[in-house]
Amino acid sequence: MKKLLTLLIVLSMAIGVSAQKSERIWKLYRDGKKLKALELALALQEKFPNDGDLNLTLGELYISKKEYAKAAPFLQKAIHKNNSKWVRAWGIYNIGYCMMVDGEMEKAKSCWEQCLKVKSMNRLNEKAKMALDIFQMDDYFSDWEIIESKHIRFHFQDKSKLNYKWFMESRENAFIELNQFFVAMPYKKIDFFVWAKPDDAQKKYNRSLGWAHGKACVINSRSNQTKGHELCHVLCQQAFRTRIKRTLINEGVAVYFDLNKTDKIKVAQQSLKGKKVNIEELWEDPEKYPKSYNYEIGGALIDFLLQKGSEKQLKALLKNQSIESAQKIYPNLKSLLAEFEELLAKEVKS
Repeated sequence: MKKLLTLLIVLSMAIGVSAQKSERIWKLYRDGKKLKALELALALQEKFPNDGDLNLTLGELYISKKEYAKAAPFLQKAIHKNNSKWVRAWGIYNIGYCMMVDGEMEKAKSCWEQCLKVKSMNRLNEKAKMALDIFQMDDYFSDWEIIESKHIRFHFQDKSKLNYKWFMESRENAFIELNQFFVAMPYKKIDFFVWAKPDDAQKKYNRSLGWAHGKACVINSRSNQTKGHELCHVLCQQAFRTRIKRTLINEGVAVYFDLNKTDKIKVAQQSLKGKKVNIEELWEDPEKYPKSYNYEIGGALIDFLLQKGSEKQLKALLKNQSIESAQKIYPNLKSLLAEFEELLAKEVKS
């Protein structure tokens, strides 16, 4: 009995020390010292190569850097049978991301489904469910046909309803054309869901097509949407890691880069028919105006800013889309917006 008690005390102390090591690492990470956090984790792992908590921490650190190939070996050590249930379960969850990035969608799905079944770990269950939802891996899509191009993984609800080869080629070309501006490096292929029946998407998600989840590199689209709009949302997020978004800028840039050969300023002028709009108010409080203004006027504003400023300035704005950020990027913003408002108020013939 004494030996068993001693063993339990030793194990408890070891687990406590391991947890303290990981907490030190994550404190550095939360304080913005990400490189130091990684260096400390690697140094400690070298001393304690079989420490499950440390291996899990290293795997998670590399995943946070989108370096999935480096994460995988540490996560494989984390799921070793000698490690605690908690470490193994979170290791499996993170391996799911490595599998997904490698295009092993079924294996990723299997990892996250395993996590759903782990008892007494509600946060893990919720995260796994969220991953399955975001990457659209539920059984609803099990009979959709998947065809891949170089940068995009297309999911067709019914490809017989369209010229799918042209559709794939046009979106792949759109990716290449847009990325001349964005220079994004998505961490995985874009999962592009093509709905033959838009009403089905409305029923399932309670929102009308189309939309993009930029961080997840997922697009849901009708077959007849513009080539560039949703791709722009993904590339913009992947290029600039935008944290502060404003509807006018976020939708405006997607309209500007939709690859439709339309005069964005003229379209906005025709829509407004001589009415004046307070752009600063629309920027800060879009709910005061019709939803369409964010698209039509937003696209025109991006066009205008590129004419009056530089690509470098616009890219800076896309990182932080607040008007406070814009005032720093464009020192003459007030006069620019006044000029833009006057330009929009001009009536033009259809």
